Amino acid sequence: MSSPVGKATISVDLQRLDAECQARLDWLLDKNTEGRLTPEEHQELQHLVAQYEHILLQNTEALLRATRPDLVDASGRINRARLAKVTRRTARFLRTSNRT
Repeated sequence: MSSPVGKATISVDLQRLDAECQARLDWLLDKNTEGRLTPEEHQELQHLVAQYEHILLQNTEALLRATRPDLVDASGRINRARLAKVTRRTARFLRTSNRT
């Protein structure tokens, strides 16, 4: 019997911080954990974290566009209402399936 799930290969270009920024972010995060950041380093850390979060959001949206075209409206934007509905439905399914 064949699987109802089709297999396809997709390619999505994901972004990331360049190696220098990533190394600096890691260093600042370690220093922050130790409680040794200067005010200037704290500001730099906030800036790098904001960059990282922006990249994370862009990558998430790129993956959604590639894997869930039903959640993308005609203008190419993620339809947040559809995404919320699917998320609630999936969460409900997972809660129900965990009970059995």
